Amino acid sequence: YFNDPDLNGDGIGVDINLATGEAIDGWGNTDTLTHIQAVSGSDYRDTLLGSDSNEGFLGTLGNDSIDGSGGWDWVSYAWLNNEEGFKGVNIDLGGNIATGLDSEAIPLFTDTLFNIEEVEGSRFSDAIQGNAADNWLSGWEGDDHIIGGEGYDTLVGGQGDDIIEGALFDGNSPQNNANYQDDPGGITAQIYYDSSDSYNSFDGSNVIDGWEDIDILINIARIKGSNYDDQITINIDDLFDTDDTSWHIWGNGGSDTITGTAGEMVSAMYFDDPSGVNIDLSTGIAHDGWGGTDTLTDIYAVSGSDYGDDSLIGSSGDNGFYGSFGDDLINGGDGYDWIDYGWLDGDENFSYIKLDFDPTEDYMTVTAYDSEESVLFSDTLYNIESFQGTSGEDIFAGNNEDNWFSGEAGADLLKGNGGNDVFNFTDSSSIDSVLDFTTGEENDVLRFDESNGLNFHAQGGYDIYTSAMNSDPVDPTAYKIVGVTVTVSDWLNVASVINGAVDAGSGDGTDDGTYFVVSNGEEGRVYYWEGDTNPNNDSIDNTVDEYELTHFVNLDQFGNDDILSLSDVNFQIDFHPGAV
Repeated sequence: YFNDPDLNGDGIGVDINLATGEAIDGWGNTDTLTHIQAVSGSDYRDTLLGSDSNEGFLGTLGNDSIDGSGGWDWVSYAWLNNEEGFKGVNIDLGGNIATGLDSEAIPLFTDTLFNIEEVEGSRFSDAIQGNAADNWLSGWEGDDHIIGGEGYDTLVGGQGDDIIEGALFDGNSPQNNANYQDDPGGITAQIYYDSSDSYNSFDGSNVIDGWEDIDILINIARIKGSNYDDQITINIDDLFDTDDTSWHIWGNGGSDTITGTAGEMVSAMYFDDPSGVNIDLSTGIAHDGWGGTDTLTDIYAVSGSDYGDDSLIGSSGDNGFYGSFGDDLINGGDGYDWIDYGWLDGDENFSYIKLDFDPTEDYMTVTAYDSEESVLFSDTLYNIESFQGTSGEDIFAGNNEDNWFSGEAGADLLKGNGGNDVFNFTDSSSIDSVLDFTTGEENDVLRFDESNGLNFHAQGGYDIYTSAMNSDPVDPTAYKIVGVTVTVSDWLNVASVINGAVDAGSGDGTDDGTYFVVSNGEEGRVYYWEGDTNPNNDSIDNTVDEYELTHFVNLDQFGNDDILSLSDVNFQIDFHPGAV
């Protein structure tokens, strides 16, 4: 509808509704639109409304209202490149606005944008900023400044000397990535990170892109190379050993040179390769799924491909592996090695994984299932000690070594078998079950990961654990974890039993957070008490109430004697200020 007129002279352009399939054009006619995936407005004041499908909108002159509605929707301003006077666009998805500018930065138009996930700039110098959702932000040509938001964002500078800036660099896995996969030649990327410099921590980070332009990178921990021979290096200066950032590099096609930093968590990712990969971290050679041979130096972890069967071999040090689709062979080698299947989440066919151990064999198997219980793939694992699950209802059965299990989201079943095992909890929206939590000769550990999603914060004093099995009530603010027994097997009135075992009046309603490990003589549960909140009253009531408790762990075959045998060695609490 680029050329539609304003016959009435009122500045009103076209009115398009892709949900109803109707468009009132500039002549006043009503068009019927069927299976249309993208539309443009006119050079006047347009109203463009999407449907629940994925759709696109071509930005034009005029103050337009563009609402993508449902689905993944994009807006492109590349079609304005030949409009007289137009010299770029400023887009702020967080502010729901896009402003076209002339050569003197005077606004030519202002669009309102709603429910837009992807934007493309012009061939001029644009400023583009994302919002809290997942975004794809592309500058196209020109010297652009692109800033990601709080979601998982893909930032594409395109041709020109660009500034590519991620969101706030916090958490151990920053989410924005700089993407060069469509560049016409190989890139040379150097990321410098100084964990001790809070103001210029990425000073000197840059990319010579496939057009031989120079981009500046700020707050970028993920980078995707081109389909040519790339050189990508991440240099981390962690003088005080405080950095726990996960860095991710996708080489894509070509024979790439990928270099990390010794002792840091730099990963080479091959999920998108079109066929299986063969990677040996002991030699630093990776035969990728495009037919190239990559050279890996100081790489801590790798993934396989989602489109073939992979062979992944670790080095003599500690390594990590990301589980992918395909029947993969993964051997951690020496050192303490982990595997993370969380990257399977989001695939519409995937449901959960099951980890099995056959005591007659020296390997373990991980089988993935869809919602119909059909097998998606089966991995064979050697020398893997640590296992991280998915958002599904995973089933883990370890071997007789010391294992580490994290089911993540979903109601997971966890069984350590032999060894001193660690059961890590990151989610309280569902209830995990530990089938063989043992103390004494085998000291298993319950680990409450408050830094990564558990949304709890045990207050208490310096003491970790005590049991409330004597005549004196325990002060819950003095301990982070308290053991309690109940006499009813049906778990009724747990709050009142806990209340009788502790002195809830010691709390102040703000810093009372405490974990309770409770046994009814046959099985156990773990609750988190948020404190004496009493939300229906302005004052605290000095009691433990049911609505203040969150039940998030079951402990099978866990009796009263187990409460008595617990000690600080059976618990770990991971908390960093600002995590909750």
